[in-house]
Amino acid sequence: LLVQGESGGPENLPPAFDPVVPAAEAVDPQWFADAAFVGDSVSVMLENYNTSTGRLGSPAFFCSVSLSQTNALSYQAGKVYLMLGMNCIAGGVDRASQDLVTLVDQILAKSPEAAIFIQSVTPMTADSPRADDALNNGTIQAFNERMRQICQEKQWYFVNVAEAVSDENGFLRSEFSGDRAMGIHFNYDGAAAWADYLLTHVPQALK
Repeated sequence: LLVQGESGGPENLPPAFDPVVPAAEAVDPQWFADAAFVGDSVSVMLENYNTSTGRLGSPAFFCSVSLSQTNALSYQAGKVYLMLGMNCIAGGVDRASQDLVTLVDQILAKSPEAAIFIQSVTPMTADSPRADDALNNGTIQAFNERMRQICQEKQWYFVNVAEAVSDENGFLRSEFSGDRAMGIHFNYDGAAAWADYLLTHVPQALK
């Protein structure tokens, strides 16, 4: 139903919320001072890298091996970055995405003013021994697309980290991979690319 303005034409409506955070000039690392990063073993390397370099300032990290949507706790912060899914999307994209929504709802119940940032799950290497019919880059892409849609519905931010570390075929760049056994974890070069992406992908509205 169109609302008629004084001129008789449709009223100018605000644009639909776009959850994907675009590239912009890098923010000062201390922008992340009130941020919390929640993630699994993939995010542990980002934590280690930041501990060594301070590239992202001084955010809180709540990352551990095998952390998933179903066993993560909620934490208070002004900004919450989440990257979870690798440990559970093999059980189904719908279930994994709903579990992540449940976790975010728990966080918002405790910190209702927090800005929510869903980071895309990063891809596997082309020769990942861990890839199978249930867990593969196709499943990861489907999960990321579902989370992007949910972010649009919920007006959460979607930070597409995957594009910063993928090769032309959508695989994790081999030079960014830190483990041949699984082909999903990062080395310091990969963590550096990830950190640079975060610094240059902050919503204008929050600067």
